[in-house]
Amino acid sequence: MTQTVDVAVIGGGIAGCAAAYYLTREGLDVAVIEHQGVGNAASGYALGLLNPLSGALIPGRLAAFAREAFDEHLRLWPQLEEQSSIDFQGRMMPHLEVLLDEADVPPLQEEMERWNAAEGFSARWLDGQDVHALDDRIADDVVGAVLLERLGMVDSQQLTRALMDAACQRGASIVHDRAIGITWSGDRALGVRTAGGEVACHAVVIATGPWSGAVEEWTGLRIPVTPLKGQIVRLEGLSPPLEYHVAGPGAVVQKADGKLWAAATEEEAGFDLSTTSQARQDLIERAARVLPSVTQARILEQTACLRPRTPDGLPILGKVPSRKNVYLATGGGKKGVLLAPAMGRVLADLIVRRETGIPIDEFAPGRFAGLK
Repeated sequence: MTQTVDVAVIGGGIAGCAAAYYLTREGLDVAVIEHQGVGNAASGYALGLLNPLSGALIPGRLAAFAREAFDEHLRLWPQLEEQSSIDFQGRMMPHLEVLLDEADVPPLQEEMERWNAAEGFSARWLDGQDVHALDDRIADDVVGAVLLERLGMVDSQQLTRALMDAACQRGASIVHDRAIGITWSGDRALGVRTAGGEVACHAVVIATGPWSGAVEEWTGLRIPVTPLKGQIVRLEGLSPPLEYHVAGPGAVVQKADGKLWAAATEEEAGFDLSTTSQARQDLIERAARVLPSVTQARILEQTACLRPRTPDGLPILGKVPSRKNVYLATGGGKKGVLLAPAMGRVLADLIVRRETGIPIDEFAPGRFAGLK
């Protein structure tokens, strides 16, 4: 069976669904090709923390785009709440970065000054007594902390599905099939071949996450995206609820659904999605360093996902070189949920207007052409 649309998006994770959302907002007819279900890979199991102020290459080469993406989330949320009935649990919450060693105080205080310099953010130093005044369940040996007044938090799976739902409200469709290739006429894509047929289109977006390397032979482009495995443990929530995202040796947050999440491992494990008792033990032990009561909480679930990672830590975003109408959106790594709305907006700009006002030169898909 052949279906004809303006844009075929390969991949139903948060990058692909964000692309579908912003493209349909421009009035385009979009089909998302996804064989495992929307938001069922890394987009469905990520913590959902939206932090544009720290992480790999922040400060640095990713900082400006991360901040743009954070602001795009805040613009998006009220619109998405009106356009979809799916509750993606978008909220702002305080972040508490705690220290257990006096030697770490000066570097964190420098970080605090940088956070305070970011427009719209406010952070302050707390000594150990101040920390326990906020929540006396935090570890007794905390020597100090920085309280950042607000970061974003979402349910990443529900956000992915809300984006797709809103796109479908504007006419997008989901093709429940596996993409197996692209049909070409010279340097122009005519459609995406699937196991059960073909989706004819005027443009193709490839948003296949850690599996992006599999489409190298379709595009003739080097796409060195590899999986970074992450495991998370979900536990029975505390009462009263923990009001902060608490980070230190481990990270703990009580999500809007009441569950307590202990996050997250970083593992070189290929495409292995199994959960392990060692990871579970490590996550609970690390979380207990900052919040000892997690050891008493009942474990509800343990998950694993594969984050798409590039060699330089930057996403791959833009038009495939030497191809007229094929675009890539992948490689968000641990910041994938944060970056997705901005990536979707950029793709809509490029496909509709052939340009974008958001600087993306460093994310060019062709930058790995000479990589062995």
